[in-house]
Order: sequence, then structure tokens, then C-alpha cells
Amino acid sequence: MNKQVVIITGASKGLGRALALAFAKQGARLAICARGEEQLRTVEQELQDTGVRNLVV
Repeated sequence: MNKQVVIITGASKGLGRALALAFAKQGARLAICARGEEQLRTVEQELQDTGVRNLVV
């Protein structure tokens, strides 16, 4: 799945977070967004720890 880009809304918790982490493990690049900035930044850090490129909006 390398070089694939996945856009996930509601990525700060629940199913959105789980999908973001699952796609990251598959090697996809991610664009994530959510209403809760603080929680979204936590997910951003988790994604960075996997080494996956991501964009937080």
C-alpha cells in the first residue's frame, strides 16, 4: 500500500483513529482531520511513531 494516500475524517478517536493506525501499519500516507485538535495531535504523534508521513488538518 506504499504511496497510497488515505484521507480520514474523525481521526481523533474511535473508528477513525483505529483506521488511521491500521492504514499506517500498511504503509499508506495519511491526511487526517477531526474537530478535537488536542486528541488529533495525540493521534498525529502515534502516526509519527510508526514512521508514516501524515498531514493533520
